[in-house]
Amino acid sequence: MKHFVPFLKAFVLVAFTFFYGNSTAQVGELSFSNPSLVSGSAGANGAVYRFPNVNATFDALVTIKGRSSSQVNLTSIDLTSTGFQKAFQPQIRWGSGSVSSAQSWWMEFEITFVNKGTSVATLVDELKVTALDIDGDNSRLNEWVAFHNTNMYKLEANSALNVSNLVHSGVVIGKRFDGIVKEHPGIDTAATELMTTLTYENSSTITVRMGAATTGSASNTNRMYSIWFRDFNYQQPLILPVKLLSFNGNSHNQKVTLNWMVDMNEDADSYEVEKSTNGRDFSKVALVFPTNKQGVESYIYNAAAPAQGKELYRLKLVDKNGTISYSRILAFQAAGAATANTLRIAGNPAGGQLNVSYQTNNRQITLRVLNMNGGTLLQQTVATMTGTNLIGVDISSIAGTGLYILEVVDGPVRTSTRFVK
Repeated sequence: MKHFVPFLKAFVLVAFTFFYGNSTAQVGELSFSNPSLVSGSAGANGAVYRFPNVNATFDALVTIKGRSSSQVNLTSIDLTSTGFQKAFQPQIRWGSGSVSSAQSWWMEFEITFVNKGTSVATLVDELKVTALDIDGDNSRLNEWVAFHNTNMYKLEANSALNVSNLVHSGVVIGKRFDGIVKEHPGIDTAATELMTTLTYENSSTITVRMGAATTGSASNTNRMYSIWFRDFNYQQPLILPVKLLSFNGNSHNQKVTLNWMVDMNEDADSYEVEKSTNGRDFSKVALVFPTNKQGVESYIYNAAAPAQGKELYRLKLVDKNGTISYSRILAFQAAGAATANTLRIAGNPAGGQLNVSYQTNNRQITLRVLNMNGGTLLQQTVATMTGTNLIGVDISSIAGTGLYILEVVDGPVRTSTRFVK
């Protein structure tokens, strides 16, 4: 990336309060432009910027969460003189723009998606985030970008990026992608060896840390970063997938049951069950150590059902090599708060997975996805328990967007509903 001359912008200060809502959204490409300061001092920790109309239904609130040193400054929250109009492109500077010795620094941003014109957070079913042009200055400096909790990331097979764990207080909290010292001219989406694309599921907030490091003196520490909220095709993609095969849940008689199935069980270090009441802040409620079984293995965890409101669960998988991945989020309502519908799809339009809620008894049911002509596109058999079952159906193999039918065959009873992919 290039060294750019900073420029000034005027901002309007307004009072800001953040709330959380229960809405969900399915998104494709997002557009970050025309930010305004809505809270705090421009460039300071705690400052909140609103990016309006990132898609048709919601805005994004970007908060400066912290920095490695008071020497780290924000030159611009979104540089528009180069790069891509739709990308989030902050410019971050160490000191006055130069450093006299080896140094490392960063600034961290929290990006929260909210209903348009409000501060009410919205859950996003699936979100693709791509960091572009992670390179250097052709001398002693290299840039790096790190993302907190993510479900999956992919790289080019011949990637020039070095991937490591992002660690805070001895705990792995994400992945860090270090670029090379060599500078790639311009901001080029064809340079997939300098890019990574991450997937977030059932999330309203992501946190990204942008930094750089030098091995000696450098005169161009005013660095631009480009984060584009869309997917990209890689010529030889190296995909690091979640080893989770399924993560489903059941609610019955004041009890919540979580069950999950994994592959490569021998590579697991631990499984952590995390709970939240707002969909943003999760805390560990159980630590499950893997069995000695190799290959495919299944696990069950039981908890009390929520006495009131809603409780959300997710699974954190920790591999022996330190890799962390997360499951989708399962939401359980207090008794009497659940919908009366027997079959329901959460998040419609759907992304690569259908999140199905279905009430039945202990038995095996069959879920089928049909096209509008009645043709079966995929079929899955699931063992259910008495009560409300939360089931994930992988529909990533279905090509093309449009209207589809989900049919549940439960003994002699057939129930169906439509959904959009």
